[in-house]
Amino acid sequence: MPALDWIWTAWNRLSDERPAEIIGMAMAMGGMSIRSKPLRIPWTSVLTWSRYHGHSPDDLAFLDHCICEMDTEYMNWWAEQQKQAA
Repeated sequence: MPALDWIWTAWNRLSDERPAEIIGMAMAMGGMSIRSKPLRIPWTSVLTWSRYHGHSPDDLAFLDHCICEMDTEYMNWWAEQQKQAA
């Protein structure tokens, strides 16, 4: 739906604000396996984006809800990719 492109744009741009968690494990003979696990886009980033673009409080609430749902899907996809790679 073209009317909702602004949500997709926000999620894509705010993905750069996404923090990461470093996960890993030590292996025999001093080896180590480390990777970065993406975390959710911070709410403060969504708020800043929304204020910058002049969104109403209702638009902010809708955007926040959509980004949370999109993040859930993204994290599920990421976890599945990790399982397949192992």
